[in-house]
Amino acid sequence: MPLRITRIPKPSIKKDAALQIGVTASSIAKELSALAMFPPITASVTVVLLIFDTLKSIEDNKENCVNLAHRCAQVLLDLHEMMQGRWHNAPPARLRNLDRYTDTLKSINAFMTAQANHKWAKRFLRRATIEGSIDAFNNRLNEATQMFQIAMLIDIGHHILPHSKEVHAETKKVEQSTTPLDEEQLPAYASRQVSFSDQAGECTELMHKEELQEPSKDDSTTQVIHISGDSSTLYSEPVQESEDDLVSVGVLEDHGFRRYHPSEVRLTGRSKVKSGWWADTALADVGGQASLVKYYEGNSKNEALRKWLRDVKTLQNMFHPNLPHMTGYSDEASPTPFILLSDARTNAPDKLVNHILKTEGVAACLSLLGKYYTDIADAATYVQRQLSLTDSQVQDFVEKTDFRVNSSKTIVMGLPSPNEGSTVSWRNYGISHTLSQTTRSMLPGNGTVQTKLEHYQDEKSGQDPLRVAHLVSLAKGLLSVAKSSSLPLIAGLLEDDESNDFDDFDEGPKINMKRLREICTQAGVHNFYWTEMSSIPPHKFAVGDYGFVPKKKHFAEFSKLGNIYTDGVANQPITANAQGSQFCWEDRPIQHVEIENFCLPGDVHCWPISVPRGAQIDCQIDHSERMNDVNEAWKILSNHAKLLAGKFSIAPEDLILITAAGKNQNFYIRDFGNQVLQTNKAPMHSGFRQPHSFMNMNHAAISIPTILYLITSPNSDHQPYWSHQPMHIPNAQRPNLKHGWVQNIGYCHGYVQWIQLLKEDFDG
Repeated sequence: MPLRITRIPKPSIKKDAALQIGVTASSIAKELSALAMFPPITASVTVVLLIFDTLKSIEDNKENCVNLAHRCAQVLLDLHEMMQGRWHNAPPARLRNLDRYTDTLKSINAFMTAQANHKWAKRFLRRATIEGSIDAFNNRLNEATQMFQIAMLIDIGHHILPHSKEVHAETKKVEQSTTPLDEEQLPAYASRQVSFSDQAGECTELMHKEELQEPSKDDSTTQVIHISGDSSTLYSEPVQESEDDLVSVGVLEDHGFRRYHPSEVRLTGRSKVKSGWWADTALADVGGQASLVKYYEGNSKNEALRKWLRDVKTLQNMFHPNLPHMTGYSDEASPTPFILLSDARTNAPDKLVNHILKTEGVAACLSLLGKYYTDIADAATYVQRQLSLTDSQVQDFVEKTDFRVNSSKTIVMGLPSPNEGSTVSWRNYGISHTLSQTTRSMLPGNGTVQTKLEHYQDEKSGQDPLRVAHLVSLAKGLLSVAKSSSLPLIAGLLEDDESNDFDDFDEGPKINMKRLREICTQAGVHNFYWTEMSSIPPHKFAVGDYGFVPKKKHFAEFSKLGNIYTDGVANQPITANAQGSQFCWEDRPIQHVEIENFCLPGDVHCWPISVPRGAQIDCQIDHSERMNDVNEAWKILSNHAKLLAGKFSIAPEDLILITAAGKNQNFYIRDFGNQVLQTNKAPMHSGFRQPHSFMNMNHAAISIPTILYLITSPNSDHQPYWSHQPMHIPNAQRPNLKHGWVQNIGYCHGYVQWIQLLKEDFDG
């Protein structure tokens, strides 16, 4: 049966639609013509007019493109309304944001021009890609709007901060002069509990739900002691408030913030964050702008209102890029109080770190961590100054809050819960340690350094364990406080780099891996390594060996290529070490006691062991050789990896250097034949004359321990043995132990410590 050919007519543009676009373009051009006289915004206006001119030639996705063009123009009109009369003294940051917005407009114009020039068949095949690009441009417009809003909030803060103390004093006078109200006289939202979700169902429409990841919890091991005392809490409001204090809601100063009715807030998504300040939040659409709404619900009728009032008063007087930016809050008619935040889409910091580690590398993550540290430190200093907190209270603030990352990769601190009662915290570390630990907690595994590479394996994240190991270990060194400074190395490094601009972080890391390693090695903090103990034969490896492990093979199948000492590459000193410990299973609690040894001729070590009668003593002996300075080992590997790997045609990042090799062996000795005599009765005497009472006492046998000697050596041709004499005769027959002694020579296990570079070290 022959195939039937069906011709599909090419869709044509309706004349009414084209006419509507023309009318819209002319009206937009009329509104934007007034903006052309201001040089900073002239380029953006020109590009928007070109976009509307290109709309006339677009046939597919016309409605989406028209909406996108309208949003481009609306952002400029809103910006002009905010900056009207102030373009001549516009801040440099505002002009930089405007230049970035102009680049976004140029990208949109280029995209629409390409769509207008493509044929219908090509547009049909690329329909999904085109729709995805339109969504991406909408997200970029959201980010641009948010940047302009944040800059405006900061300007507002600079204007009202000088008068904040006066306003606070006046508000306090009004609160004190106001008489208490009965419960019936309180506002509606204070006298009854209404669920925000129920109110939203009546006044708003739920469009879709978006899952937000819950931030990882910080498993900090540092202990902090909290003791009751006379001290101020984190906020100026008292923790225990009466209903009289709630009257301040009615006289709460707006400070330029708008109050919203619940009907003006349309929910578009729910948050999955279950704890912390960012819980009970939802995505919302407020007047066409994406926002984050935080609502307050509590067990009692006044608990939610107290939390809301505290946060509103706090955010009204604090304006910082790394603190929540409040754009408005609920009015008196809202049954459930809420606030609106400009940071609409946020995510957990560790999620962003994992993403950047997978896509950009370790250096980009470390640059991001440096940015996080400086931002958190700057925000903490700002909070301390604004709230008049002590150093200990600032540490409480940072440690008890949680963090999120907004769409511009900026870290944002939440507000911690107030202390329940007056407490004072004592710590044995300063604020720099708190900031460093807080920043490290955003790394995989809460930034805990592991000695084995397999402990970094995480199947869920899909990250390369070696990358994670380098990131965590380098972060520990770079975030450590230098001896001659109170700042960590990463902060000092970023301050020294004058070309570093965090606003352009999306362009890539400002510091490469080579520079980071140089800084760490010079500071003496690049001394990490990894240990492999599984299935390692003793005496197979020597210090200085280099080679590689075949893909998907175990470390025991290490292929040796050479040795940096025998090849003359390095002459780093090597230290031999022997250490041992002993314990007894019958002791409670079991304690491992270090054993002292002395050397015998022929590189032999003698370990004296004290064995009580009838007891068994277990020993563990370790012989190893290692490089004196692991920092120097990293330098040697960095400088010679390419040359050594090139000789054997392998990638330099596959080259492994052995920095330490050793063996570990268990032993035990038991006095099985000599049991402790419990009692020794004296003979009985007949007659009237009896000896003194002390002559008839039961005398306990005196238990004198026996000294035995364990003879070991790090050499492979030496077999360890037990002896009654502290001497060793080479090539002689091993002596036998006396009757009643049981010995055991355990299996010998080998282990190595090694280092390896990344592919990122050799890029560029």
